[in-house]
Amino acid sequence: MNRWLLVCCCLLFVSPASAAISVTSESSHAIGGALIAGVVTGTVADTYWPEHRGMIGFSASAVVILIGEGVQKVQGETLSSSLLDVGSHLIGALIGATITDRYILAPVVERNAAGNVRVGIVMQQNF
Repeated sequence: MNRWLLVCCCLLFVSPASAAISVTSESSHAIGGALIAGVVTGTVADTYWPEHRGMIGFSASAVVILIGEGVQKVQGETLSSSLLDVGSHLIGALIGATITDRYILAPVVERNAAGNVRVGIVMQQNF
């Protein structure tokens, strides 16, 4: 329940800061992309597909910006402005999904059938 409340709040507050091509506008797209990707990575993807949670978070954030910019393009926005917004959002989504997947979700909390809780950190090294 708390995860869905967090998802809804983040999606409500993610909006462009201005309608111009500026540092503020593009940074708001990057921050919005990071928030959407991080929330999806930490909630839905971690619950149902934990082995691919970073990719799912990034993909969901990419779908959100592509739909949003597609609607704005139909309403008359220029292509260069849309591409800049999409690029900024995708960079933020990549950062948000990666940080959430590798660093925030690295601690593992497991509960067994008896109700005992085990807390640990997963460390992996490929050889």
